[in-house]
Amino acid sequence: MGAVWHSAARQVFGTIVRGVFGVDPGDLSFLHFLAYVASSKQGLEAMITFGSGLQKYTFKGGAAQLYVRWTQRAGQNATARLSTARCVRRCVRVRRSEKLAEHIVQAGQRVLTSHPVASIAQDTNGVTVVCRNGKTFRCHRVIVAMPPTSASKLHWSPQLPYHREQLHQRNFMGCIIKVLVLYARPFWRLNGFSGQVACDTSTGPVFNTVDDCYVAADGSTQPALVAFINGDPARQWGTRPAQQRREAVLAQLARWFGQEALSPVEYAEYDWGADPWTRGCPIGKWSVCYPLCNG
Repeated sequence: MGAVWHSAARQVFGTIVRGVFGVDPGDLSFLHFLAYVASSKQGLEAMITFGSGLQKYTFKGGAAQLYVRWTQRAGQNATARLSTARCVRRCVRVRRSEKLAEHIVQAGQRVLTSHPVASIAQDTNGVTVVCRNGKTFRCHRVIVAMPPTSASKLHWSPQLPYHREQLHQRNFMGCIIKVLVLYARPFWRLNGFSGQVACDTSTGPVFNTVDDCYVAADGSTQPALVAFINGDPARQWGTRPAQQRREAVLAQLARWFGQEALSPVEYAEYDWGADPWTRGCPIGKWSVCYPLCNG
């Protein structure tokens, strides 16, 4: 950030980095930032805007439907066969995912839950996967679809190539606490506000907010605001009591949208940095550019 001379430019750049990556600018490789923006194919403005940008669309009913529908089709039996192909087709229209899902179903394979992997061992005849519950599986190949920081905690045999292990060590997740606040009515809309705010976090823990009104199961519209605590403030506020965090978040919303923000009908938060499987969000990133980051 020292290379950005103008204070306003530093502030804008810091806001973008915290919003997109969940970290402060000093934690991030600038080359990684440029590579990530280039990968969007539409530029930085499209990445961060809602009305006509990549942030425009959400899942009707919430992205959690992906998990809910999978578990509904799997049933209570953790080893039940899952109709993955139909589920993928209904939730996300991705051709490659459909082909993979159809292949899984055709092969008669099963989707197992509560089987966290402890080690992966490869030999000349295939791969052995050992779970923490002691169960062992033998297969020809393994696809490891997890953050590099989490993959580095697995026991690998033979051990990973040096450069691959270095890549894992240099990758880390952002730090975000997500807050969902439900209200009896969308008072911010009634007062002429969009509900969308981005700030430098100097007035409280919240970095930005978005109008998150959604259609409930009974067909009614549920007024809601979603707030994010990003980067260093998430680390600091994550160690404080939940009640203190709630009071600070609601006080900040009240300063922006009015005193009615202090009286939600429901308040929920999730600290992604405390999640044992992701240890942060939204994406993995590098603090320094690594030569094999594209490999």
